[in-house]
Parts: sequence; C-alpha cells; structure tokens
Amino acid sequence: MSPARLHADPDWWSSDDTNDCAAAQLACRRCPTPEACLAWAIDHLTDAGDAIWAGTTRTRRSQLRREFTPTAPKEPK
Repeated sequence: MSPARLHADPDWWSSDDTNDCAAAQLACRRCPTPEACLAWAIDHLTDAGDAIWAGTTRTRRSQLRREFTPTAPKEPK
C-alpha cells in the first residue's frame, strides 16, 4: 500500500462525495509515484472510471489525454 494511503479511507478514491474526493486528492499529494499512477489512468480511461487517480478526476484525465495525443497533419486540398 502506498504511504499516502496509510491513514486514508480507501472509499475516498471512488466516492461521489465532494469532501471525500478532496481528501483523496490531498492524500495523492503525498504519494511517491504519481506519474506512474496518472500514466496508467490516462492509458486506461475506462478502467480508471470516475475514481481519483494521481489527484485527478476523470474529466481532467480526459483533458490531459486530448492535450497530449498527437494529431496527424492535415492533408492539403
């Protein structure tokens, strides 16, 4: 178990409650491996679901994925 989660309620990461989500995001700040967590969650949007991963929400991860997905150059007409 991550040190960040030692004194945290595991339900925080998947709760619909705003306070629980905020607590999960704060706990994520103490995690030593947020990059790996975020990378997994961005690569597995469906599996990550609505849970908090690396302090991010599903909406934020979708935004990040769009920002960092390369797009092909448009063909001239």
